Formats: sequence, C-alpha cells, structure tokens
Amino acid sequence: MLILTFPLENIWLRIITDVEPVPKYSGILDCVQKVFTNEGLQGFFNGFAWAISKALFKSAAKTLSYYLRLKTENGAAKSILYYPYSVIEETIEYAFDTLKVRSALGLPLFSKNATGLGKLFDIYSGF
Repeated sequence: MLILTFPLENIWLRIITDVEPVPKYSGILDCVQKVFTNEGLQGFFNGFAWAISKALFKSAAKTLSYYLRLKTENGAAKSILYYPYSVIEETIEYAFDTLKVRSALGLPLFSKNATGLGKLFDIYSGF
C-alpha cells in the first residue's frame, strides 16, 4: 500500500512546503507535471527508502511489544519495553519522518558541518 500512496504524499509534501515568496507550483497538477518533467518517475519516490525503513521499524516494535505482552501475561515481570509506543519508538519514528521529508524535498540529510553525534542532533534540530 505504501508504494501506491507514497507518490501522493511526496506531492503533498512539496506543495505544503512551497512557501517561497514566489511559489514553484500553482497547484497539484502543476506540481505533478514539473516533478515528472524535471526528475522523472524517480522524483515521486524520493524519500521512499526512509518511509519503508520506518514501516519496518514499526513492525519490529509492534512484534516486540506483542511478545513482551504475551510474556507478561504468562507470569514474567513487566518489562520497561512493554508499551508499544514508548518515547524511544516515537523519537526514532520522528527521525525517519525527518529524513523522509528532507529526501523527498531534495534537501541534504545532514548539514555540512555535522559530524559524529552532531548528525544525530541535526536530525532533531533542523538546519
């Protein structure tokens, strides 16, 4: 399903972030035409790798959560990872979303000056 809806999300991202003094796009059809003309079919899937990575991460987190719930129901002590939407999970999902949007819009994933842990902080701070 993600592969079918991602091009629409990509167009939506481009239109809502088009806030320059002179907009690049005059509407949805204009945006679709310009993306296809300038970037080809690949332009509609910029950022798709990050979106699929987020989906895989969420699946793994839900599987872990389900496993921990079953383990707890069978008498084991409740783990701190028991709840499926913990702060850690939400934080990682935010990073995937940030990287997806930057990639879809053709922005660099990290600022040029970011190195080491600075890249991690750059994801959450913006440019």
